[in-house]
Amino acid sequence: MPSLAVLVSSTLRRKNLAALVVNKDLQRVGHHYHIVIDARATKSHKPIDHPLPPELTPHLDEYLNNYRMRFSGAQKNDALWLSSKNGAMCPDAVGEAVRRRTRVSFGHAINVHLFRDIAASGAPHLGTSLLGHNKPTLTDQYYRRSDPLAASRKLGALIATLRGNAATSKLVVCAGDSIGGAIPSHARNHREEMVA
Repeated sequence: MPSLAVLVSSTLRRKNLAALVVNKDLQRVGHHYHIVIDARATKSHKPIDHPLPPELTPHLDEYLNNYRMRFSGAQKNDALWLSSKNGAMCPDAVGEAVRRRTRVSFGHAINVHLFRDIAASGAPHLGTSLLGHNKPTLTDQYYRRSDPLAASRKLGALIATLRGNAATSKLVVCAGDSIGGAIPSHARNHREEMVA
């Protein structure tokens, strides 16, 4: 699912992930894609200009040129994520698709926001800029409540799994597992269930 790869690579909020528009927010630059989001469309009011890993290019090309075009009305709609209901997927639908895909792929549903938690916990020194926060204290307050090494290993395992290296990585994320507290308490109690 390309949305998981984009999510892991960019740590976008659900609203921004759902609102991506082809050739506006998702731009092809040479041999790779960039996510470019205007400051007015972000919670922090800061623009996002984030290159995606070149390894995603063939997968995004395949999605854009083949799978996305199978949706009714794809030629008339520039939204990156289309629904079977002739339009763009709303944030709730994107969130549900991510939970459904992670449940199938990893045995546990992971919500969109938990990807941000994992990324911030795995790279605490980059958390503020990675998450687009205006102040480091915000990142400290909500995201740095975990064992960075354990969280980093989980993020690495997730990325390896999404890249197709499932034989060499295993991701188990659920409340109460043995990752040394890598899931902050606010993520465990988040409105969207991460474990179904």
